[in-house]
Amino acid sequence: MKNYRPGYHFRPKENWMNDPCGLIYHEGEYHLYYQYNPHGDVWGDMHWGHAVSRDMVDWEARPIALTPDAANGEAHCFTGSAYHMPDGRAAFLYTSISPDREPEQWHAWPQNGSLDRLVQTRENALTADMHGAELALCEWRDPNVLEHGGGYLMVTGGRVRHADGQAGGAALLYTSADGEKFAFHGVLAGPDNGEDESWECTNFFRMGDLHVLIYSPYRKPEYIAGRLTDDLRFVPVSRGVVDEGGHEGFYAPQVFSDGTRTIMMGWMPERAQGAWRGVSGWAGMMTLPREVYMAGGVLKMRVIPEAERLVTSTETGDIPFADAHAGEQYRLVIDAKIAPDGCVRAEVLASPDGRERTVVALHGDGRFTVDRRESSLHPTHKGLLERRVTIADGAAHVEIYVDHSAVEACANGEWITARVYPALEDSVGLSVTADKASGTCTVSQMRDCEK
Repeated sequence: MKNYRPGYHFRPKENWMNDPCGLIYHEGEYHLYYQYNPHGDVWGDMHWGHAVSRDMVDWEARPIALTPDAANGEAHCFTGSAYHMPDGRAAFLYTSISPDREPEQWHAWPQNGSLDRLVQTRENALTADMHGAELALCEWRDPNVLEHGGGYLMVTGGRVRHADGQAGGAALLYTSADGEKFAFHGVLAGPDNGEDESWECTNFFRMGDLHVLIYSPYRKPEYIAGRLTDDLRFVPVSRGVVDEGGHEGFYAPQVFSDGTRTIMMGWMPERAQGAWRGVSGWAGMMTLPREVYMAGGVLKMRVIPEAERLVTSTETGDIPFADAHAGEQYRLVIDAKIAPDGCVRAEVLASPDGRERTVVALHGDGRFTVDRRESSLHPTHKGLLERRVTIADGAAHVEIYVDHSAVEACANGEWITARVYPALEDSVGLSVTADKASGTCTVSQMRDCEK
């Protein structure tokens, strides 16, 4: 039977997972929390799962860290974030959901100093009435905290109703001097056209002299880069798409810092299965950790260098290149020079008879695509994912991470992440071709990460 479980991407051994939560580097360890249903492979009964790593490559699964407080009517522990208090303690804020009240933002604190068990409290809880009558709040969730000016800022996502009666997505801003008590400051940003239904999983972080807002508006996550004034007005200077994968490949990313770099992880859902439902017993996985950087006003990412520890063997060759038995768990790196009307094309997870293949292509005019139209004989969702990337002087660097049903692809730091489900056991071939382009490619087999 075809194996769709990832080998070197993190996921729990069983059941449903979604958004990364509370990512934090604390006392020499990276902590990954995530939305988790311990009772099945579908969404529901949201807890926080937990894994720990010293390098973000090999993850050790830990017991569930945050459980709904049924005694206080809590039904779900939704997405939230982690940060450090002035005394160095780790703190967590998340959205508490109950059928008997509006969403609230609750703190959770490590039990006896251990980040393995988080205990929630309604003390200093943020409630919807803190916004006053002038803000018509329709949805509100996913707090994200950052240090700023000797205190803290927090953003939440949601939806607000405007004076004309129309409601749209927004990011809301809050301030705190001590990291425990927060006050509403105002609306940080909203869509230009007012059409977004809601913004969720907001992140706000500093990159050099800019601040970046990331939000997931029920489709592919987007970003706004801008300047934050002294009076906390956010003035956009550029915007774009974080990853073209969207709800079928990449959603709800979270960003954190380990003190030297800014790192992002995102959720890779199973939605691309459609009605096929061939994956059961588990659902969802995390992307590889990516270091975030800005170049020319564009948000870009690169996989952390620690991923080299996953490599077991490497083969390098000139383009064209072919390997009929490349397998389902490897990294492909292409370095090429492409003419403006040229193209470099990689077929991965390809069957010998050509009936199944996923095609990643970069054109000299900057068009970057992941073509899933022949990715599976199963009745899964298929289609073409596309974005425009910058190619300076024809220089192209393409990385493709293949892990059974996951394909993470980037061209010059800009990403498309996809889920594919080949049906044929022999869909393990790889080929790289070029038209009006030349270069080399390197295939690295990757071992499993620990879970």
